[in-house]
Amino acid sequence: MKQLTTEERREYAKRATETRHKRAILKAELHKGTLTPSEVLDNLDKYPYMKRMKVSEFMRAHKGIGIAKAEKLMGELKIPSVRRLQGLKEHKAKELAQTIEQYSK
Repeated sequence: MKQLTTEERREYAKRATETRHKRAILKAELHKGTLTPSEVLDNLDKYPYMKRMKVSEFMRAHKGIGIAKAEKLMGELKIPSVRRLQGLKEHKAKELAQTIEQYSK
């Protein structure tokens, strides 16, 4: 593996911080209900920083869904716990959005 220079390390750290900040803002919007799960999952190209987010973290960003419920729902939907949003097939993304909307009311 290539050794990073101090400048490269700073740049990567800066990008990672920006990504975490953007995700936090989007998760807050999902929690408030100003953004729906369908809007995010149907437009992942618009939200590229969400592609690497785990499905379980995405689910927990919604009201009424905690760790236990997210694990239970992922089991029912047959989504592995390590799956990330970019790894979902279209039909699974739709199922996930419908399930979240049903439980987060």
